[in-house]
Amino acid sequence: MYNNVKKILSKFKISNPIFIDSLVYACSIIIIVLMVAYGAFLFLSIQTKKSDIAEYILSKAIDEYGMNDSASKMRGYVLLSHMSRANGAWRRIERYFKYPDKIRGDYLSNERRVTTIYNSGQVYYSENGDLITDNDKVQNLRESIQEELRYEPFNGISLTLSYLIRDRNSLKYRGEKKVRGRNCHILESLLGEKESDIYYIEINSFRIVSIENTANIGLENERKRTEYYLNEKRIGPFLIPFRITMYENNKLIGNVIIDTMRFEEVPEDIFSVALHKE
Repeated sequence: MYNNVKKILSKFKISNPIFIDSLVYACSIIIIVLMVAYGAFLFLSIQTKKSDIAEYILSKAIDEYGMNDSASKMRGYVLLSHMSRANGAWRRIERYFKYPDKIRGDYLSNERRVTTIYNSGQVYYSENGDLITDNDKVQNLRESIQEELRYEPFNGISLTLSYLIRDRNSLKYRGEKKVRGRNCHILESLLGEKESDIYYIEINSFRIVSIENTANIGLENERKRTEYYLNEKRIGPFLIPFRITMYENNKLIGNVIIDTMRFEEVPEDIFSVALHKE
């Protein structure tokens, strides 16, 4: 570059060689700075474009799942489901939500029954009918539910969307890929130095086909969890995946099956912490 600039300047009638060298050096520095700035501009433009594409795909997915104006008018739901694991274990899950800040979950497995209730800041937590009063455990549960409430009613209607909305500000468009025979957009969210979420969203329908969570769990071991969302059905304006198939490192873990999904005004006593403490 230095010689090229010098060659160009040699066409001008400048007899002082020191001045020419100084001018050549200054011009070379200016050109390098401009090239670096232009490269940075292009990089930022590409990243901004990828963010814009990701936001567009997310907004279309929200529309497809009916989670726009309809979600804000939804006052409550009852969700009954069960999980069967590849190792034979099972779990029955009952979940109740009442707008804006009441949640109850009952989890029954072949080993124990757990009930959690959050009612406007009050927390009830029991295992096999025994009330848990450990302050640290209850406080951790309270904070976890309060974080969860930020994404209701997305959590109950479509966990797929709650994950996407949680990652909204960090989503980047990564191109296209065929997943189980369906052409998909790829959106990626980096959750830190060692963890990321990758969303595969069908190009034509904007339905979420699968989510991959990859994490480095130490000693250079990588854990990849994949969920596939199947059997979508519309209940009112909402699109619900009634089956979720889960894998870890390409090995089947199990399935979550939704048995009942109802949108209704849930009775207040379902969330009565005082009633259960008695």
